[in-house]
Amino acid sequence: MSMIGVTIAQLFRLQNSGSHDPEFGYFVLGVPLSVIFIVASIIITTCGGWRFYRQQNALTRGKIHAAGYEVYIVGLVVALLSFTLFVLTVAVMIRKDVKGEN
Repeated sequence: MSMIGVTIAQLFRLQNSGSHDPEFGYFVLGVPLSVIFIVASIIITTCGGWRFYRQQNALTRGKIHAAGYEVYIVGLVVALLSFTLFVLTVAVMIRKDVKGEN
């Protein structure tokens, strides 16, 4: 997720053609989206550490956790971020098309 955040920051900033939309465009959305993805990677890493801690405690008792809420949290975060990125990208493309920009 952090690599996706860095990629978004770089590629969305490269969309600056000198006359970017100051309200809603790739150039404006680049930094906030990349920050959201990097924060999500921190949340996912924290969930992974918590799951590791829980698994180690379960193993000392002779049990194992096959699934847990951590897996569902990570899946939900990834799905929501993917959907948000898709919707915002389509919205920027539609806005550019309506304005007649390339």
